[in-house]
Amino acid sequence: MTNNDSTTNPAVIRRAVRQLLGMVLLLVFGIVAVVARAATTLDDVQFAALPGNQVRIELVLSGPVSAPKAFATDQPARIALDFEGVGNRLQQRNVPVGVGVVESIAAVEASDRTRVVINLNDSAPYEVITSGNRVSVAINSAAAAAPPAAAAVRTSAAPPAAPSSGPGIQDIDFRRGPAGEGRVMITLPSADTRASVNEKGARVVVEIADTTLPQRLLRRLDVTDFATPVVAVESRPSGRDVQIEIETTGEYDYMAYQADRLFTVEFRPLTPAEKEELQRSKIVYSGDRLSLNFQDIEVRAVLQLLADFTGLNLVASDTVRGNITLRLKNVPWDQALDIILKSKGLSMRQTGNVIMVAPTQEIVAQEEAELLANQKVEELAPLRSEYIQINYAKAAELATLLKSTDNRLLSPRGNVTVDPRTNTLLVQDTSANLEDIRRLITRLDVPVRQVMIESRVVIANDDFARDLGVRFGFSRWQSNGEFNNVAGGIPGHLDGTGVIVPGIEIPEGVAPLMVNLPVTDPAGAVNFLIGKVGSYLLQLELSAMQR
Repeated sequence: MTNNDSTTNPAVIRRAVRQLLGMVLLLVFGIVAVVARAATTLDDVQFAALPGNQVRIELVLSGPVSAPKAFATDQPARIALDFEGVGNRLQQRNVPVGVGVVESIAAVEASDRTRVVINLNDSAPYEVITSGNRVSVAINSAAAAAPPAAAAVRTSAAPPAAPSSGPGIQDIDFRRGPAGEGRVMITLPSADTRASVNEKGARVVVEIADTTLPQRLLRRLDVTDFATPVVAVESRPSGRDVQIEIETTGEYDYMAYQADRLFTVEFRPLTPAEKEELQRSKIVYSGDRLSLNFQDIEVRAVLQLLADFTGLNLVASDTVRGNITLRLKNVPWDQALDIILKSKGLSMRQTGNVIMVAPTQEIVAQEEAELLANQKVEELAPLRSEYIQINYAKAAELATLLKSTDNRLLSPRGNVTVDPRTNTLLVQDTSANLEDIRRLITRLDVPVRQVMIESRVVIANDDFARDLGVRFGFSRWQSNGEFNNVAGGIPGHLDGTGVIVPGIEIPEGVAPLMVNLPVTDPAGAVNFLIGKVGSYLLQLELSAMQR
């Protein structure tokens, strides 16, 4: 009788055992991989401020890690580092920094990786250095600003050497665009030369690092006639750098861009509508993103929720009441707060890490009361007298400026007196006004630019003499045994037996020298005798004189 039951078939049993063992091995390998990935954790964050607005951040991990993936964003300004297979063991999610351009550091673990986000108050170059179980982030360092890319990731602990000074700027030119744009074009020494643009009031300053300025480019270009927002372009050296100051006028928008070695700053005039739109677009929200979805919730509760999320201290006035319905998804927290305040007619004032929220009218009334109180204090503040020495300007002219009715440098109770003999001002006013007056006089009391005219007198005399002389002679011995002076001789010649005898005077009847241009009253002479016994004698003399 044949048994067809598969449970008793040896081949079936062996196949089932192999499948079971495979499943067990896969489970074991998966557990080992998870444990291995979770073995490395982020344990500590350290930071330090360095000279030159530099910041160094140290991320300490429990074991060696590979270089993280790094990227940066401009709006908002952030630097993000992704660590694959690294856990997060930091005690707090946000680490406040407040050093240089770094505001805070946040670490979040998700999907078998940890992301470290460095929040900045402005975009800055950075460099990531991995060494063992430490990852360093250098922000605003010279090595980070050298390459054109946003960052450089290296595995060595030593920072690269700072770039050396390059050659000078090739050219500085100005052109007008077809739509009235003003273009300042700077030809850099190389494509890797670092250039930065900053605004200073109505001026835009371009600073080019580690570069020299040729003398032909040390000038001021008056470009008013081109009818663009640019009035003048002035270039000058500033230490090891070059500073190009662009003076502007009117309302404009500008942008800077570089193509190879040509760095261009373009100024475009704005219409009133564009100006208003630009002002609205300048409101930038940089807070961490969150999502809110509430139906008819109290405003005070939402404010408390935002305070817990940001870690800031929030004080709400007793007049803050009412409910609100909102649905916000993935928006910055500061934008969410702004929306809530505007929808309920509220305003806020931030002092340090404390935010005060109250109705707008209440805050305005409170600020007006503070201003009135400060005005009363100023009216009742005691008067002080101070002597201010004037070094370059005229004290009487500065006193007239301080007393002018066109300004309010002096308080109603203040007074200024001039001592012409010592060019000194005697100022009597409150302490706050005296500080402002000192600051103003420091800016005004400077030497003005002057033109120096210099003359030099050169005296020459004619009682100076310098001369150089030469004499040349030649003698030979004839085949018949007689001595023959072909061109005369000088002391030292061949005697009758053909022997060179130096120092003997020229005998009478000897022919004159071939060249006889000696120096009268020489200071010294050099005599050369070159000859061969029984053959010839060449006589040379050089003499010199200076008086």
